[in-house]
Amino acid sequence: MKHVLMRRQVLQIVGGMVLLPRPQLAVSTPTSGIQQAVAALLAATAEGSLLQIDLEDLRDTLKLCGSSPLSFTVTNHDADKVLDACRDALARMPTHNKAAAVAVCSGYGKGFQLTQCAEVFRVIQHAMDESACLVFGVVLDSALVDTMSVTWLAGAPNG
Repeated sequence: MKHVLMRRQVLQIVGGMVLLPRPQLAVSTPTSGIQQAVAALLAATAEGSLLQIDLEDLRDTLKLCGSSPLSFTVTNHDADKVLDACRDALARMPTHNKAAAVAVCSGYGKGFQLTQCAEVFRVIQHAMDESACLVFGVVLDSALVDTMSVTWLAGAPNG
């Protein structure tokens, strides 16, 4: 029951956010950013995730992101393009919006390797302040054959 309540809290937090997407890049998918972000975040909390995110950690980090975090989702068969798009989006992110971040790497098959996820996480970690709260997750998604997807939210508390 606690697990169900925590998932509802996460949905309420994300549902109450005004996600500020980065400009659409050629490698981004046309799916709704909010739907995709929620699906990726909740998939990373499911048992069986390669790097499972604790629901309480996710909830607490999302609260630190404030009500208007930046969001970004990129999906491509070429992991280098995904990484370049992440670097580009992080470089454009205002420095005052870097108190907390949640990132989820998803994929499946030969085009998806944990070393690539580790590199994405390093890029995000270097772009954030040392005191920032960071939460990372990794999910196998059989719908993403030989593809890698990265979803992240980052922001700072309101006020």
